[in-house]
Amino acid sequence: MLLLRLILFLMLILNFSTGCNPSRCRVARATPDDDSEIIARESGRTCNKGKGVKIAIGIQTVHCNVLSFTRKIDVCVNNKRNPQQTYWVKHKLEKGTTRCPSQSWKSDFLQGNVNEFYKNHRNFEGDTYDKGHLAPKCDFETELEQRMTFYYINAAPQWAPVNQRIWKYFEQGVRRQATGNQRYIITGTVGSRNNDVINIPKYFFKIVLPERVVYIGVNYNNALNENVKLCQPLNTCDYISPTTQMYCCDLDNDLLEELGLEQRDLFNDLDY
Repeated sequence: MLLLRLILFLMLILNFSTGCNPSRCRVARATPDDDSEIIARESGRTCNKGKGVKIAIGIQTVHCNVLSFTRKIDVCVNNKRNPQQTYWVKHKLEKGTTRCPSQSWKSDFLQGNVNEFYKNHRNFEGDTYDKGHLAPKCDFETELEQRMTFYYINAAPQWAPVNQRIWKYFEQGVRRQATGNQRYIITGTVGSRNNDVINIPKYFFKIVLPERVVYIGVNYNNALNENVKLCQPLNTCDYISPTTQMYCCDLDNDLLEELGLEQRDLFNDLDY
């Protein structure tokens, strides 16, 4: 009995027990009262039929010197890095929030001064562009999760009127209908308007799974080009009233390929 007590005492001292004392397990951390930090790391898997590589953005937690990683956003980026382009991202929407202040952007996995590019290309061919989130910050509830969305790989140049109004109201509508109902969201970019270090896409798209409908946002002033469509628009859409700047289409196999997606992207890797 004495020997057993001695063994248990030693396990407690060395933190080998299953319930360790957090004060003995502190390591470098994101905030003074939190052992968690946001990180982005390559998964070693390809996407978009080998044109892209997957990067996982999530939260790394340290407890009793044991690292764990919770994946929150999957990102498919151009594996050649030239131009630097994110094809699509995927995340889970459970509730969202209206409290989502701006944060500092992170340029991991991208080359050069990305922020300088956005400054220099604020105006392009007469259109004004913002840093447009792909996975929206307001789709995440906690401040730590919202900070995850400020990697530049989770953004693309987005025409300001679309980013600040049309796309913004669309995403708010998705969050309202998703409240209490878990949704998986795929958001991406298609086409190119430039030939530079970072791609300015022609279109943004979003799929609200499990619906087989894709929402398309035209990424420039389309007032004079009403017949320019990525797909055949539907007459009615759940979250928007179709216009020349934004519409929705049925997601068939041909469109899926044009968006850089495969069937497995719709149904696999949903174990967040």
